[in-house]
Amino acid sequence: MSKVFGILTIAILVLSGYIAFKNKAAYDQEITKVAEQKASLAKKQAMLVESTAKVAGLGNERTEAEAEGENLVEVEATLGKENEALKAQAETKTAKLAADKAKLDEIREKTSKLGNIKELASKLAETNQELEALSQEITGAEAALADHTGRSMRATDSVEFSRKALEDYGTGQSLVTLNTRIRTIYPDWGFVTLTGGNNAGVVGNSTLDIVRGGQTIAKLLVTAVERNTSAASVIPGTLAPDTTIRVGDKVVRGEKASSQPAATTPNGPAS
Repeated sequence: MSKVFGILTIAILVLSGYIAFKNKAAYDQEITKVAEQKASLAKKQAMLVESTAKVAGLGNERTEAEAEGENLVEVEATLGKENEALKAQAETKTAKLAADKAKLDEIREKTSKLGNIKELASKLAETNQELEALSQEITGAEAALADHTGRSMRATDSVEFSRKALEDYGTGQSLVTLNTRIRTIYPDWGFVTLTGGNNAGVVGNSTLDIVRGGQTIAKLLVTAVERNTSAASVIPGTLAPDTTIRVGDKVVRGEKASSQPAATTPNGPAS
């Protein structure tokens, strides 16, 4: 009987040791998982601080853009005045040319019956030279007017572009001219990076569309913007079923949502 109790005691001790070993292994695994989550949280917090700094920098860019827009408006006004002056000059020269032609016709009529052909020919040649000089002046004035008109139109287009860009910045939307692509994908962290940044018209906290084959397959929320690159999270519920985001997918400006939920993974909804 004592042998049986001894064997049972040994079996119980072995079983207890095995259970303790399994519990320690599970505990160590949980400790490792918590450490990884803390590291991921710290990295995302650092990215949030950097994004906040970038958004603050947009205020300075907006001020500069407004100053540039005001300068372009002044340039447009100046060019408009120059255009009006050139038009007035062209009209004056055209009227003078018509008067000279009328005068020439009058001279020809008066001298048609005169006998001094050489003197008449000399006067006609002199008048023709004056007419040619006037014609060249008018041609030059018309060319200058066309040049100033072109400059005025370009200035107007530039002012309109700057005004639209300021509106987009003010409403927190990326520029309508935005056309960039997916550079890298981080499925574990739920975000992607783009090949364009401030230089392409990406604005922080704006909504973007991933487009493939003319269809929107997912929506992004911009979280960080630099000069030549930016980062964005995939908005939950916007990724098309059975669709995976790919490197090189086209990204354009999307409609700004009233509120943005937390990010999901680029390859599907979070589990």
